[in-house]
Amino acid sequence: MKKHTRFLMSIAGLLWMAALVVFPAAASDGIRNGLTLCGELLIPSLFPAMVASALLVQSGAIDRLGHRLNPITQRLWHLPGCSGGVFLLAMVGGYPLGARCIRSLMDEHRLTPAQGAHLLHLCVGAGPGFGVSVVGCGLFGSVRMGLLLWGSQILSAVVLSLLRRCPAPLRITGNSTGRTDGPSGCIRDAAAGMLSLCAWVLTFCSLLALLKLLPLPAGIVTALELLAEVTAGVRTARTLGSPAAAAFVLGWGGWCGHAQSAAVGIPWRGFMWYRFLHGLFAALCTAALLPLVPFDGTLPAGRPLHGAVTAVHTPFSLALLGLVAVFLLQLPVSQKNKKISPER
Repeated sequence: MKKHTRFLMSIAGLLWMAALVVFPAAASDGIRNGLTLCGELLIPSLFPAMVASALLVQSGAIDRLGHRLNPITQRLWHLPGCSGGVFLLAMVGGYPLGARCIRSLMDEHRLTPAQGAHLLHLCVGAGPGFGVSVVGCGLFGSVRMGLLLWGSQILSAVVLSLLRRCPAPLRITGNSTGRTDGPSGCIRDAAAGMLSLCAWVLTFCSLLALLKLLPLPAGIVTALELLAEVTAGVRTARTLGSPAAAAFVLGWGGWCGHAQSAAVGIPWRGFMWYRFLHGLFAALCTAALLPLVPFDGTLPAGRPLHGAVTAVHTPFSLALLGLVAVFLLQLPVSQKNKKISPER
């Protein structure tokens, strides 16, 4: 760690500790809000998906799906077929799931660090449980609005990935060793990832609560809420009555989400700039298609954010998982795990 980085961290730690001593009630309120968010929204919707994704990766199902997608992913993104399976899982499970799947594939030598870093730019986004149910139904009172927001971020991710493909084409060379931790290892890994995610959310909720005590202009406070954490950001976007701002927040992912991705251990050089472009393009897509979705700016009454995860999430998730199952069942069971390396 560089000297100036340690100095900045020391200053930040001292300022934060002073704020905790002077304003303990505000910090505690922020932690309580974060715990509510984790307990009522994040853990119920993400933890089962993390366990399921770990089972799919370790069982080799992602490789079998990747065999079918390999011609597409190599031609479009210069990435191995397993990246297509990770993309589908990320779009179903939401923000941290893609990063954890990429890390698992890197550990099993099915992706190089450079490929994992490039794939991370693509596999960041809200799943239908959050994008459609929570933001669309819960905040904007419209399933079609949620579909527009969710679809805009997926379209943005795909288009930007085509504009910046992985520079080195790939070839398959040999077998990977793979991990044999079994179901207990999958649950342990998912629990560790969930704990890390919740810790970051609590940290940012507490920090935002303290920052709001400063005599900052209203515009700066709004910008911090939009940039810092996704849930606070979409709430602010709804207060502004701006679906385009909500699309930007979903594509941007928030500093909290960025920290979660960095904590997984994937190289993320240029990641934040890519996230900004992703959010900007998603906002432009939403603004362009907004005339197709009726929206009068009326706030739906009596529908708290955490209570908006309704049955809308189920059919979309089942449809995407059904697509994955069709690919898997059409492939021979004898497909072997492959190790991916850059082509020379």
